[in-house]
Amino acid sequence: MKKNKPPEMVLRESGEILYGSRFQTALAKSLGVDRRTIINWLSQAPPASHPMWTALEGKMRNRVFDIQSHRCALDVVRGV
Repeated sequence: MKKNKPPEMVLRESGEILYGSRFQTALAKSLGVDRRTIINWLSQAPPASHPMWTALEGKMRNRVFDIQSHRCALDVVRGV
């Protein structure tokens, strides 16, 4: 059975995937919150119903789309 990660870990890993190891400022800016809010959320994540999670999911989906689009462009360059 798969064990769920704590929400704080999911937030940290999502931030690192999107913006690298120093993600707090960039994530805060993209979510329209203060960097201190991100730091607080990393110690005690907001509830699942908080709109931040929906916004974060949207950012992750956009990143996946960007990567897939770039991969297609690489395939064209390679003649695949």
